[in-house]
Amino acid sequence: MRQKITAMILMIVLLGSLLSVNQVQAYAASGSVTLTVTPSKTDVKPGEEVTFTVSMGPVTNLVSLQMVLEIPKEMEYVSGSGALESGIKNTLRFDAVDWTESSKMVNGYASSPFTSKETTKLFRFKCKVSENAGAGNLSVGLTNLEFGDANFNLLSSKVTVGAVTVGTKPVVKNEDTFIITVDNKTVTPGSTFSIAVNVEQNPGVGYLRLTPKYDKTVFTLKSAENGSVLTDDYTEDINLVWNEKAENTKTGKLVILTFDVKENAPKGQYEISILARECYDKDTNDVEVVTSSGIVTVSDILWGDVNGDGVINGKDVMVLSRYLAAYNDETGTSSVTIQPGADAYTDGVVNGKDLMLISRYMAAYNDETGTSSVVLGPNRK
Repeated sequence: MRQKITAMILMIVLLGSLLSVNQVQAYAASGSVTLTVTPSKTDVKPGEEVTFTVSMGPVTNLVSLQMVLEIPKEMEYVSGSGALESGIKNTLRFDAVDWTESSKMVNGYASSPFTSKETTKLFRFKCKVSENAGAGNLSVGLTNLEFGDANFNLLSSKVTVGAVTVGTKPVVKNEDTFIITVDNKTVTPGSTFSIAVNVEQNPGVGYLRLTPKYDKTVFTLKSAENGSVLTDDYTEDINLVWNEKAENTKTGKLVILTFDVKENAPKGQYEISILARECYDKDTNDVEVVTSSGIVTVSDILWGDVNGDGVINGKDVMVLSRYLAAYNDETGTSSVTIQPGADAYTDGVVNGKDLMLISRYMAAYNDETGTSSVVLGPNRK
């Protein structure tokens, strides 16, 4: 009798093991889902709010989804700001799609699978940058990802985080403060770039002397081209000096700094700041100056740089056009060579979307400031 009981227990254990194996096999990873978190703006100051939109790339036979917001400690979720995209339940043809404020979770399920070759916007939310946040990059992502298809397979997932660059916040004591800010930039080792120094508040300046501060082991200052704010008497040397004939209250681009990035420059974030040595009004009274530094990110990939020469210009548009014209959809190859920066849309493929985005970047490019209102890469607008 004891042997029969032992045999029965062994059979139950064996059956349980087989069921466990079958269950693991039934939910093996199959297919993939690409998610992108896109910020409404990429350059922010402490205390500012940013709206983030979460989108899902092309997908096949999707029947369930789950994701939770991953927010850095230097940012906080804005209460009540989370909302599903209008009509998302009908768009996905899901039985239910829910946003849970307390857990910052979106989940849903469907009786019939959803397939789409297009990008689908899922939901949006706001975050506020902490008042005490230091200068640098912050990334908002997604975690606890679970996506299933109609065959009970788990889909692998990839997230492109929403990155913002935090600049230092000027402390404005009163309307008589002269405020200077420096733009942010992403560059590659061995490249040349220009960055603008701006005047955001000007109570009236007759004389100004500034010194650019930067990491000389990473950057070499090539030139400092005068902008449109102080224009009477400008001298460029170790310091930048303006001597106005009359008091000037203009705001805008003060000076454009052009740097070379050293070939061996390590990847990372570097601060470019402006040190105010002297500032007087027309009556030689001291004028208080408050400055806000810019962050230059050195990265291996320059988004939009199709041919890999370290700059984005018309050559990249031409090369990408030829690449797409020679692209064989059956083999997934082209006789024209491109670099990783060609994926300006950052959706994992190089196609007409990238060509359109780079073309728009060039159309909006300001040669005087070396910037464009169109953003390429993960932080694209």
